[in-house]
Amino acid sequence: MPTALAARTKADRRPATAGTAAHARAPTRGLPLEGMTQLSISALSPADVLYLQRCAGNEAVCALMNRCPDDAPVQRKGPAAPPAAKPKAPQFPFAPGCDLKIPVEGSAPGLVAKAAKEVEDIEWIDGVKTGDPPLPEQIDLTFQASSEAQASKTVRAQWEKKIVACETAEKTRLAKVSSTGVGTPTHDADVKTAETASQAKIAELRKNLETLVASTEAKYESGRDNNRRVFMETMNCYLGSDAATKDHFQNLVQVSEFPGGPWLYKDAAEALKGVAKDMGGKEHLPTSDNAQNLRERHLHYKEQQGHPMGFSIDYYPSDNPMISEAQRVALLQLVTGKTSNVDTGMDFGPRRGRIEQIAAGTDKDVEAFFNNFDVAFEKTKKASDAFRLTPGSDEMKALDKAKENYVKSADLPKAQDSLAALEKQIATLPKSGGDPKQRQALEAKRAAAEKTTQELEAARDAIPGLLATAFGPWLKQIKTRITEVEKIGIEAKTAGVVIENLPKKSSLDSAATILPKMAAIEQKIADAEAKAKEPSPAPAPAAKGSKAKPKKAPAPPPIEAWKKQDKKWKDAVTPILGSMDAALPAQAAKKDRTIADRLAQIDALRPWVDDPTKAADWKGLPTLRKLQTSLTQDTRFVFGSVKMANAIDRGSGDAKDVPIYQLAKKGFFNPTDTYSLAFFKTMMKHGFDPGVTWGPGWTDAMHFDYVQGFHQIVDYACGPGKKK
Repeated sequence: MPTALAARTKADRRPATAGTAAHARAPTRGLPLEGMTQLSISALSPADVLYLQRCAGNEAVCALMNRCPDDAPVQRKGPAAPPAAKPKAPQFPFAPGCDLKIPVEGSAPGLVAKAAKEVEDIEWIDGVKTGDPPLPEQIDLTFQASSEAQASKTVRAQWEKKIVACETAEKTRLAKVSSTGVGTPTHDADVKTAETASQAKIAELRKNLETLVASTEAKYESGRDNNRRVFMETMNCYLGSDAATKDHFQNLVQVSEFPGGPWLYKDAAEALKGVAKDMGGKEHLPTSDNAQNLRERHLHYKEQQGHPMGFSIDYYPSDNPMISEAQRVALLQLVTGKTSNVDTGMDFGPRRGRIEQIAAGTDKDVEAFFNNFDVAFEKTKKASDAFRLTPGSDEMKALDKAKENYVKSADLPKAQDSLAALEKQIATLPKSGGDPKQRQALEAKRAAAEKTTQELEAARDAIPGLLATAFGPWLKQIKTRITEVEKIGIEAKTAGVVIENLPKKSSLDSAATILPKMAAIEQKIADAEAKAKEPSPAPAPAAKGSKAKPKKAPAPPPIEAWKKQDKKWKDAVTPILGSMDAALPAQAAKKDRTIADRLAQIDALRPWVDDPTKAADWKGLPTLRKLQTSLTQDTRFVFGSVKMANAIDRGSGDAKDVPIYQLAKKGFFNPTDTYSLAFFKTMMKHGFDPGVTWGPGWTDAMHFDYVQGFHQIVDYACGPGKKK
């Protein structure tokens, strides 16, 4: 204790509250320090506090207040300040790192209970281990069990790290609480309260984390269940029942006799094993691992079910792509002279029926069928070879340069942004003064950025000209064809025909058959009605003594039946007549047209309807015009993405509606020593229909269908979004 304070008299040791109001403004002499711990800070005057601070220092005042804020020094001069408002308790009393908001609102740790029947409907799926990937993974997609485990692990790790950081911060905070206010009556209780609250907070965070993890897992389980129920609903529609669906997908078989080991439905698999046997083993077979796969079609309305059902298989997709997009189809048809598919001269249905007969051994003219196929196969192969640009030719050099510029100019947006940023930075420099070295450095960077940008722009701007050179022969053919088709339009305009509105040939044939019949029956009705209006002749008098019975009057003609038949024909032909008027608008303006007028209208339309190529060519004109532009202006159409263009150079590529660059490099149909004519014929002998025979617009040179399997499909319009 300081000597000066200890020397004070007992009289000077009166409590501060015992003096007058004036006395309260002066230090209270002889303040009993040994009794301070029993006093409240509110019992002291400001003078007493200042006196205590001078004598014992800030620590004594802080001990009395049980706190020691660094930024609250005691007022030494001036009038006493009014009592400060009681500070509000902080909204979050824990360490800042513990202010975590784990998103558990709306989370459910479990699933809604399902009926036993609902569980039984899909529980068999987990037991299916066949397929590549296995069937459950094909169905579950992003909700598969492995994804659930990873998601759960990620969520736990993300929040566990934050909770551990909170725990560390809380230990630091509690240590500070424990070291503050030591010796005060409430110290131990305050520390205990803080520790309890901290432990409760950590426990709450861990509880919320477990809820979030359980909720994440539940969402995956719900997603799996939903995908599996949709799968069952979709396949029930295609295959006819849940039992048929279960039986079908429990009978996927891997064909290990083929390179790649493709998976197919058991019947298709057995047929493919027969192909392997006939071809003499793996070394004589093409590779495929692209057969049965749901391809997410159980979740969307989709008619094509060959791959999902395990009836279809693909070989070398990037070398034998599917071409269905209109511009690409038009280009192949024009350049190849309509030999971009193997045309067997048979429509889709009859050809597949013929292949089934060949597989069953019941076809009576197999040799003729395959002779025809041999010729068409070679035509398409040669057409694909001829379609490719010749390596080293001027056209290929121009195409390669255009591709190089395309890849290079992909950096143009980044270069432009960099230049703009430098110009903006230079604009902020003071016009006079400042650091000259800084300006010089920025100006040098801008000059370099300008040069880079200009080079990239030049590379981009050169692409159309390079493509015009690369595709020069094609563009010449397209231009010639456009001119030819435009003449069809001129001819139609002269004849007053609107090509877009032409009726179908079958409709015109029906009208040509019905109208003469209508003319005949309407004439009969008119004649009968006219005769009915004539006065009936008087009956001849009977001869005397004659016993002959008078002749009965002839039965009236069946006018009502004729009218009924005439109406039936009229109802059938009226829509056709409407389409005829739409195709010949000038005829529609005429009044009181007779059946003879209608027959003349049919004759006028015959040249346009009987030759369907005219209408088809005219309707394809917009596609040709677009193609003409796209080949030089649409770099995505020509090259695809930069990544794809580079992949094509490495020998890979896309599988459907591929970039023109890929077609120019690789063609569209590429048989090999194993993917050969003999292989195609052997596949057909075992019941597989090759997609390369499908018509323009859906030719699929990589694809084969096991035809007999498709008879198991009872409905071709199933799945979410099913057409009504």
